[in-house]
Amino acid sequence: MRGAIRVPTVIVAVNFARVPKKRPKLCAKTIRERDGNRCQYTGKLLQPEAGSLDHVVPRSRGGHDSWENLVWSSKDVNTRKANRLPHEAGLKLLRVPRAPKELPVTALIRNAQGVADWKLFLNDEA
Repeated sequence: MRGAIRVPTVIVAVNFARVPKKRPKLCAKTIRERDGNRCQYTGKLLQPEAGSLDHVVPRSRGGHDSWENLVWSSKDVNTRKANRLPHEAGLKLLRVPRAPKELPVTALIRNAQGVADWKLFLNDEA
């Protein structure tokens, strides 16, 4: 038998034991979102293309890619800081970088295909 098969676009689980929790993926976008699109040294609101990731402790000095060591910074400030620690470059962090709280995995689901029926169930800005 050939032909289209109808499948539901949404399945709602009413009863479940435990929703697993997960931290957002560590990447430039999530660091930028965590820091509110602001340079963490000047407080200036930045367009995405005007900022970049900065390692508070530079990788050349043993700094790692982690929530606690990455901040969003203006490209000018990041260039000026180079491979120095903030205080060596005359800079001070406005906030201590922290890992975001773990969220239920349902909060991380995105409607990338734009299925209209999903909009009722997802908090999706896309």
